Amino acid sequence: MGEVLQQAGYETFITGKWHIDNESIRRSFSLGSAIYEGGMSAKDKGGQFKPLVAEYDGNDDNPQNFMVHEGNKHSSELFIDAAIDYLDKKTSRNDNPFFMYVAFLAPHDPRQSPQEYMDMYPADAIPTPANMLPEHPFDEGDHLIRDEVLLPYPRIPETIKPFIGEYYAMITHMDAQIGRLLDQLEASEFAENTIIIFTSDHGLAVGQHGLLGKQNQYDHSARVPFIVSGPGIPENSIKSGMFYLHSVFPTVLDLAGIDIPESVDAQSIAPLLNGEQDSMHSSIYGAYKNFQRMVRTDKYKLIYYPVLNRTQLFDMQQDPLEMDDLSGDPANQQLVEELMAELEVLKQQVGDPLINSDPVDSFAPFFTPSIMRPRPELPQ
Repeated sequence: MGEVLQQAGYETFITGKWHIDNESIRRSFSLGSAIYEGGMSAKDKGGQFKPLVAEYDGNDDNPQNFMVHEGNKHSSELFIDAAIDYLDKKTSRNDNPFFMYVAFLAPHDPRQSPQEYMDMYPADAIPTPANMLPEHPFDEGDHLIRDEVLLPYPRIPETIKPFIGEYYAMITHMDAQIGRLLDQLEASEFAENTIIIFTSDHGLAVGQHGLLGKQNQYDHSARVPFIVSGPGIPENSIKSGMFYLHSVFPTVLDLAGIDIPESVDAQSIAPLLNGEQDSMHSSIYGAYKNFQRMVRTDKYKLIYYPVLNRTQLFDMQQDPLEMDDLSGDPANQQLVEELMAELEVLKQQVGDPLINSDPVDSFAPFFTPSIMRPRPELPQ
């Protein structure tokens, strides 16, 4: 995306998380500041309050580029400071249009926030999730992956509530920082001609279905926000969407009036934004390794566990918390078969190599084993 926008005359700027490499930064961005190259900022590597970040001024001959240094404040504040500084200096540098990429570490763990935000969410004020379970009813795949051993089993309110409170605190703190950036934008000359897109790569279970992390096909983890604001975007309009996150690339180009390269498979969601359509797909596909496959329509979701040869069926309109598995009802067998057939169509469309009758060997060339950790149990 950054490369195509630069070819169209844009200056492109990055701050925050970039989980790839230096070379892709050089190709994608004109410059950047407070760049975090990696996944999570573990506590022993600075955590949220002292993340290890780097600068990039666009001059490939500068030896200081990508020299890692310790950030001096919470990552969310650090990244927004960099974004505000970029906006403040933009007109003194050039009059090109700009693309700004701001990628937060929050609300990924370690769940560290300023104390004033932690104090907003005392554990005793946090409601227990309605679909909370002590443990997922079966092994959904990576049952002991890192995310799932952040708390012991069984999941109980005494451990889940503070866990959720830390999550809310990080989100609220991040929201306040985004507000600072929007205030700066509003005060700038760019306010009337800037499109803002807010989204995320996934959600977290935080106790729902007995899970903590993202490695599942339930809506709390697989369905993400996608909020668009700016000139020509109708206010207070909500669409169910049914599209994939990689649609952000052609959508940005479409809204900017830039030709979408033929190599791009994803669809622009401009038809949703301008009211031409209410949804982009009649069904969408989800997957996690060879452990899970999902097909979702507006009304139903089928989750298939290939290694277990097991299915779940949920009526998403009547049961949005996905608590009532309908797959065992003989009256629903035709529906299950139809959704399984649709899943096979979607698998072929995306080039999924998994063969249902041989889920292990067919996927083996593409599989990277997860790091499994000891199962933590509550003390007796």
